[in-house]
Amino acid sequence: MTNNQSIPPAPDELEISVFGPGYGESILVHVGAGNWILVDSCLDPVSKQPAALTYLDTLNVNIPLLKEIRKQVYLAIN
Repeated sequence: MTNNQSIPPAPDELEISVFGPGYGESILVHVGAGNWILVDSCLDPVSKQPAALTYLDTLNVNIPLLKEIRKQVYLAIN
């Protein structure tokens, strides 16, 4: 296990991350082998993007459909 927020979890490591300002939180779970579960989403106050997706970008995690998800969120908030 690591505390470095720019290193993704190991393939056999469970990681649970919670993002949010105290309401409308987002939960991101790494369930192993590069598979992730995203529950709800809040926006990062700086990037105005979904906080979980900003975190995955920081880890350089490549998720199929990530660009489409980002596009749909952008359309929904603008």
